[in-house]
Formats: sequence, C-alpha cells, structure tokens
Amino acid sequence: MTAGLLDKAMDVSVYRISMDDVPDEIVSEKKKKQAYDKWVRLPKESGNTKKQREGKARYYGLPESSEGLVFDNWNASVQLIDPFKIPRGWSLYRATDPGRVHKFACLWAAVAPWGDVVIYRELCESGLGMDDAVKTIHEKSGNTRRQIATVPNSDGYVIPVFEEVQSGERYQWTVMDSRAFSAPAREPAMTQGQIFARMGLRCRKASGIKSELAIPIVKEWFEPIPNRPHILVKMKILDEVKTPDGDILTSAPRLYVFNTCTHFRNEIESYCNKPDSEQPEKGEDDCMNALKYLLLANPKYNGEIDFEEYEEYPQSSNSRFSYS
Repeated sequence: MTAGLLDKAMDVSVYRISMDDVPDEIVSEKKKKQAYDKWVRLPKESGNTKKQREGKARYYGLPESSEGLVFDNWNASVQLIDPFKIPRGWSLYRATDPGRVHKFACLWAAVAPWGDVVIYRELCESGLGMDDAVKTIHEKSGNTRRQIATVPNSDGYVIPVFEEVQSGERYQWTVMDSRAFSAPAREPAMTQGQIFARMGLRCRKASGIKSELAIPIVKEWFEPIPNRPHILVKMKILDEVKTPDGDILTSAPRLYVFNTCTHFRNEIESYCNKPDSEQPEKGEDDCMNALKYLLLANPKYNGEIDFEEYEEYPQSSNSRFSYS
C-alpha cells in the first residue's frame, strides 16, 4: 500500500507531462492548439495570475502552488514594489486590528488620484499596551498628541484626554475592528474603542461582515484590469514593467504594497483556507484583518494633487525593469 492506494505491493509513481509532449496520435495538433489558447494564451493576455497558474498546471503539468491560499490572486511579482515618496495630496488612510493576545496591527495606505491604493507602512507587534500602540502609531505617522481635557475614572483619579496633532501626515480616516467598539475595556462602562479615542486614536468602526462575504470584495482589488498601467509606469518611475515570463505587463491591479512591509507579505503568502472550506485558518492574520477593514471601507482619492511632486521621481528613457 502507498498513500492509501491498493497497489498490490508495487511501486507507484506519478508523472507530469506537458501537452506538447503528448503524441499527435493521442491528441491532434488542432486540439493541442485549442488547449494552448484556452490554458496559456488567453490567461496570459488577461493578466489574471490565478488563471495563469491553473492554465500552466493543466497544459504543462506544473504544480499549482497557490492552491489553498485565501488570496490566491495575490501577485507579488506585480504588486510588491520598491518604496517611493508618497506625493503630497494623495489621500491617506489607516486600518488597525488591535490585540492583547495577538499582535497589534496597523496598515497605512495612500490613494492616488486615479484610484490605485498603496500600502506604504505597517505596524505588527506583540506586547504593546493600548497607550504604547497609540504612541507608536502617532510616531510612525510623524504626528504628536496633545492633552485637551481631563475626566475622572471609576477610582476617582483624573485621566487625561488626548487628540492627535496631524502635523506630519493627515488622514481621511482610521478604521478599527468593529469588535473593539463593543468589547469592554478594563475600565467599567467603557469600550476599547472609547479608550483608544481618549488616548488620541479616534477611529471609525470597520465592517463586521463575515469572511465568506468580505474576501471576494478584497480579492477584487488584486484582479488585473486590461489596459490599466502599472502604478510605477503611471508615475513615470519606470517605462515598463515585465512579468516573470519576460512579457511587458499590459494589465494591472488597483492595490500595491511596499516591499518593506515584510509582515504583510509573510501573512498573505501563508494565509490559507481550512481544508475543504472557504473559511480562513486562524493564526497569523493580523495584517490580513487590517487589510480587510481598510478595503471594505472603500478608500478613495479625495483631494488635490501637486503635480510638481512628479519632478522628484527618477526618469529613465530605456528602463526595462522586471520583478522576480
């Protein structure tokens, strides 16, 4: 027996064979061409990496490596980019997934005038108390906080109330896990959301829809759109972006992530569904939760762009950049 199969004590091997290697007597040349168009050419033209992986598995017999991933259309070769200076005037947002047992996660995102979203900064750290988490977010944002009032707590002590001074980066909004607005804090008659607000991190409540409804919405941001330029081409940082196969990219998604966001990448590339289920496995998912809160809130461009900012980017007349 091998792997539960009745093999009568014989060695069992599994072979993968490309359609090109199948004799014409078994599969005609015409049918091979039809299969190539269906599984290789059309997925390649669509820019859809999930369909490309499936097609290569079917036509060339290659393993489909994204199987089981929640975000199986995430494409690091296209969406993971080198950092650049966020232009003044782009709309900024934050999304947080607070945790005491799990890590405290926060993602910073910028929206370009044409609608692309760039996640440009992350915080994913365990052991942070609420006050330390707020201070860290303010510090990473280039902001400070100031005391605006005092209130008595249940023990009769005077507690300061702060507000964020957005002198570094200004945000359209910050969104937080909706459960923080119902979860009781250590202080009686207050929720965690109220405590965070008192400490200077005022947030709106994130959508609380179930994962099976939320994930397809998030995945739409990863889907390549035909004839949409890659963000680095749109910004004239590069003349062109190539796929891992060496072709010029002709379709691009709406979401990008700076490659300095290492926690984000580690999570999204190991964020798997439960076996035989569309429900994600519990585990290291703090950044993924923050991502869902961010995109379900539908961040949009809401401001004026200073086009002089583009003059600061390096220009190249013959750049042929390829992500691997």
